[in-house]
Amino acid sequence: MLLTSLVAFIIHRTRWRMRGTLDYLTTIPVAVPGVVMGVGVLWSWLWLSQHGGPNLYGSIWLLMVACITRFIPYGVRSASSTLVQIHPELEESSRVCGKSWLTTLVRITLPLLKPGVIAGWLLLFVIFFRELGMVVLLYTGQSVVLPVLLVELWAEGTYPAIAALSLIQALLLYVLVAAFRRVTGAGLQAETPSIRGGVPVHG
Repeated sequence: MLLTSLVAFIIHRTRWRMRGTLDYLTTIPVAVPGVVMGVGVLWSWLWLSQHGGPNLYGSIWLLMVACITRFIPYGVRSASSTLVQIHPELEESSRVCGKSWLTTLVRITLPLLKPGVIAGWLLLFVIFFRELGMVVLLYTGQSVVLPVLLVELWAEGTYPAIAALSLIQALLLYVLVAAFRRVTGAGLQAETPSIRGGVPVHG
């Protein structure tokens, strides 16, 4: 989400000539099937490792790179949908008052962008958590993730273990969603002033 927020900021808050192309490039991966993306990532990193690049094959880092590459459009859209609701005049007013670009980013833009970042992180976590089509081509014995483990258990016929892991997966997702709703709901209530007798009163 840090990466996608940076991309969204470049697209919507800068005057870089290539920002339209960047927006287009971050949309392409959503049209690529998971199996095709997995094969492409596998071949790319094998070629890089043979020509002096880092050898990530068999590590969990390759799965992370593959998932970020394929699902970066979801993160960019989540951050963009929040960023476009933050009017540029808020940042311009901060600059007019003498604040630096970094101070404006930290004290104004990022706090307002936080709900969208958290929502995007939760969305990507759920997608990563269940991704199988691409991961099944990239995992090894040292990088087995939960969807692959469930398939292996299903092939072995150990259905009680599958039921237990599926229940744990569902409970974990429920806890994360409940925590997200609690945090964002409390944040909105804390930031919204209440009106008593016509006078705004902050809790």
